Amino acid sequence: MAGFRYRSLKSPHFMLPLLTKLKPYQREPYTQLEKYWRDGAEPDQANRVYYVRRQVESQGLSLLTQPARWMWDAVLRYVFGYGVNLRTPAFWVLGLVLATGCLLARCGALLPMPPDGSANIAAESDAQPVRTRVVVALRMSIGLLIPKFRRLRARGWRVSDAAVRVFRRPLPFTYKQFASFAQYVAWIIITVSLSIFSISDLVKN
Repeated sequence: MAGFRYRSLKSPHFMLPLLTKLKPYQREPYTQLEKYWRDGAEPDQANRVYYVRRQVESQGLSLLTQPARWMWDAVLRYVFGYGVNLRTPAFWVLGLVLATGCLLARCGALLPMPPDGSANIAAESDAQPVRTRVVVALRMSIGLLIPKFRRLRARGWRVSDAAVRVFRRPLPFTYKQFASFAQYVAWIIITVSLSIFSISDLVKN
């Protein structure tokens, strides 16, 4: 199918499953089908063709012989959605928000602060109802991890410097350190995803 140009297609939706069965792999039919959709003002369909093409190409990569390319392709696919599928990084950010929220909802993870701003160590969150802890933890998590939702961050509370405990054993990091790590990872995913998506959209259009 190489060398052809698609001016009109009676059933373009059936072309992509057909292309995935081509042996050996040929890139040109994918690029021509993607161009057909973009010329027809169908960016979602064009992005779908591009995503499937990258998936098929990734099958030719080997972790043993091409470890760097294999790992880079895996990051682009499973974290950034190849720059055309924003749902993939959105799922990662949502997972970080939920994981951070669940951790901060534990007793002692968030400490109330008095109006003067000084930390009130004695009045820990243990005495707070479970519902209050969960709501405050989720608001704190969303406000910390998503830059545009900083205003949702629960005021009058701070993340504890106490070590995270699992089965009464302390882990080598604190609640504050975990929250900071999740914040940096979420910001990196959001920033890189938007940058890749913008560059990809600019180049393709």
